[in-house]
Order: sequence, then structure tokens, then C-alpha cells
Amino acid sequence: MKINAITVEHGTTEAIIADMSNQLQSLGYTPSLVIGYFNTEHSVNALRETLVNLVDCPFMLTSSCSGALGSDGDKYASKNDLVLFCLEDSEGHYGVGVASIGKSDPQQAAQQALLNALENSGLEYESPALIWCALPPGEEEAILAGFADIAGSKIPVFGGSGADNDISGNWQFASREQSGSDLVMVSVLHTSKPLGMSYSSGYKPSDKTCKVTEAHGRELTSINGQSAADYYDALTGGSISAKLEGDDRSVLAETTLSPLGHEVSISHGVPEYLLSHPSDVTEQGGLSLFTEVSADTEFTLMEGSVESLAVRAEKVVANAIELLPISSEPVGVLMIYCAGCMLAIGDEVDTMLGHVRKGIDGIPVVAAYTFGEQGQFLDKQNRHGNLMISAVVFGS
Repeated sequence: MKINAITVEHGTTEAIIADMSNQLQSLGYTPSLVIGYFNTEHSVNALRETLVNLVDCPFMLTSSCSGALGSDGDKYASKNDLVLFCLEDSEGHYGVGVASIGKSDPQQAAQQALLNALENSGLEYESPALIWCALPPGEEEAILAGFADIAGSKIPVFGGSGADNDISGNWQFASREQSGSDLVMVSVLHTSKPLGMSYSSGYKPSDKTCKVTEAHGRELTSINGQSAADYYDALTGGSISAKLEGDDRSVLAETTLSPLGHEVSISHGVPEYLLSHPSDVTEQGGLSLFTEVSADTEFTLMEGSVESLAVRAEKVVANAIELLPISSEPVGVLMIYCAGCMLAIGDEVDTMLGHVRKGIDGIPVVAAYTFGEQGQFLDKQNRHGNLMISAVVFGS
């Protein structure tokens, strides 16, 4: 297995394409799969057309907030306009599938995308080692259910939701076959070598807990019998009081370091928390979230800091490496790092990359900054969360 991270830091679309082309032609091998992330300021169609002509393999391209992280040897940057994770595995089987949600049911689109990927891998009726996904924000839980309808619930699903630079809905996706903004895109990886996977966050639980008393989809209406926004505001010492009235109801920035966490499993006696990020105060005094929520859910107020978010990615990668067999060494890392966390830590994103590089001795790393994160805790259940970090480590 060979893995390289191609990185193009900044430039016009034409310059990025030229640089990408030179690096791809210098690889010295034909990839089995390419997974790419790019700044949505660039033309996804131009990037797609170039890759169709340059690589004879399945590929995925997804927009990532303000660019994406890439590192390979001495070449690295926390924000590149384009990164490509190039994987060569002559003994493995790989396939990409795509389906447009359009006016159809997201769960059905997920089923079709995964069926397409399995067929394209050449191992239609065998279980892959990993399903890697790129999803339109907004219906992730239904999409995960669609994957489970086809592949069952235990095959790990990792990846992230597409992102733009200003939450205007300008996320983009592309494969060999098509491009668009509403595509469910999935790769199935039948790898010949082992994988290590980890899904976590950089937050710790506080001693403040509460219970959802009313919720509808992604709207949290009331907590402990009180309006959700008022209750959360009191719980966090007035952190969103300025947004409870008026025209500006967005609370993304105010809630990034104080999300709500739902305990979902216990591993080695340490609780795991799936996070939900409040985004807006509704007209009715509720809170809009980026995850679905149901009545009777018990939440813990989580606590994060710039420092904790900057150092946590290294630990997530280290945890994934520890899950490789003893005889296997890491040769590449695919990461997902929440865009909200990236924006919260600002310039410390370079520190985050430095910590990651310190623990892996220059092996290739690609990471996207996403608007939603999918993965598995050690209980082997696939979930969608916010403000999460994940890593898939490819072993030798």
C-alpha cells in the first residue's frame, strides 16, 4: 500500500489545477482511490474534469470550510485550497457511489449511493472494511439509516458533511460521474491492510445536566420544562442573552465551546459523549441544533477551550494508531475536524497540525473541516455528531 498527500496551498483555480496535475504525474503509481477536499471558492467542475483526465480510478471531491489540512513529509499546511489523499492498493478493491437527494428521500438516496459504490468496487456482496462518506448537511441521520439498510449497522461509517466558508449553502461534491450540491457520496474500501479508527471530541463534561422535555427533529423546544434558549442561557451564565430577542438569533460562536453532550457508551469505564451544537434561537424560544434530538434525552453541558481543541486531534490519531495490529505501522491518516472547532481556535489551527505531525513522523495526513461528523465509538454504532474529530489510520 502506498499513500501520498498532495497539497496545493493557495492560488487561482488554474494555478491549483496546474500544480495538482504536476504532483499527480510525479506520483510514480496509479492510485486505487483519491479522496480530495477543496476550498469552495474554486470550481468543482474544473477540478473534476482535470481529475477525470489524469487518474484512472474512483475519486471523491468535497468542499471543506476555508480549505483543508494536508501534510506529507516536509510539505504541510493547515489550510490548503486543495488536498488529495492518494491511495494505491493493488490487492484491495475500491468503489465510489453517488446519488442526488433532489426531491427524493435522503434515506433512499443513501441506499442507492452505497449500492452503486459496492457494485463499482467489484465486490458487490462482500462487506468493506470501511465506508467513507461525504454528505450534504441537514439529513445525516436519515442517510446513515440508509447505509445501514444496505450494509447493516456494524460496518464503520466515517467521514463528514460538506462545508462552505460562510454557511450560505455553497458546499459542493464531485465524483467521476457527476457534481452537485445535494449529492450523497460514499467510498467503500476493501483494504488489503488493516485500519485503525477513532471518533471523539476535545470537550469534557461539566457537572451540569438537563433533560429534554420537548423536541421536534433538530429543534430543541424545551429543557426541564422551560424554553430551551432561556434554560441554556441560564445554564451557561448568560452566554446567549444578547441573542434571545432581536433579528440576530445566530448563536454558533457563543455555543461552540459549550455544546450539549449526550452520553452514548462506556468504554473502559470512560464515558463517551456525542455532541450537539446549538446554532440559532428560534422565534418560539427554542434552539436549533445540527443534530436530531428527541424528548427525554439527557444532556450534559460540555466544556471546551482553544487549548483542548488544539491538542485533541493528536490524541484521536494516536488512539486510532493504537487500534492497529502490533505488527502494523501507520502509513497514512484520513481525518475529519469540525469546522466549528477550526474557526474557534483561529490561528491555533497551525498548532493543532504541529501536534498531529509530532505524533506521526511525517506520514501523509489529509483532514477536512466539516459541518457535521460521522463515525463510531468503541460500541461499533455509527453516529452523526457536531464538533467532533475522527481519524482513520491506514496500516502497513
